[in-house]
Amino acid sequence: MLLRSAALCFVRTASTNSTPFIFRRIPNMTTTVTLDSLKSSDTALPNIVQSLSNQVLADESKADDLVWETWNSLFAVVAKTPREEQGRLVNFVDLLRKSPVKNAAGQEVTVEGGALWADLPTFGWVARDLWNWGKMTSPLRSPQSTGA
Repeated sequence: MLLRSAALCFVRTASTNSTPFIFRRIPNMTTTVTLDSLKSSDTALPNIVQSLSNQVLADESKADDLVWETWNSLFAVVAKTPREEQGRLVNFVDLLRKSPVKNAAGQEVTVEGGALWADLPTFGWVARDLWNWGKMTSPLRSPQSTGA
């Protein structure tokens, strides 16, 4: 899994930038653009969820990559959103989990054995990779207490 995340989602940089990793978009996917609209209340959450589901249904063979990119994009949005403004993000994840995706054959789409989006497949893996190799501040500590 480490190899997959390194190959698909991150590029190690040699810069002294405060962010040691740069997010690399997977070609032909628009998840980053879709989730950027989470920042604005102008876009209805059901529209964002439907857009993600439509991307999966457009090419089920890329569902794993789309889910991986979705979680990375979500964490990027969360990192840029002040804690007191994250209610919309929580509502988004709640709505996403309640939105089953069925293919043309009427079967629920699965990723890594879990129902998309209900089981949040690979969510924990992405969180682990970001916590282990990306720069994330603990929600329990302020940047001042970490010296960041």
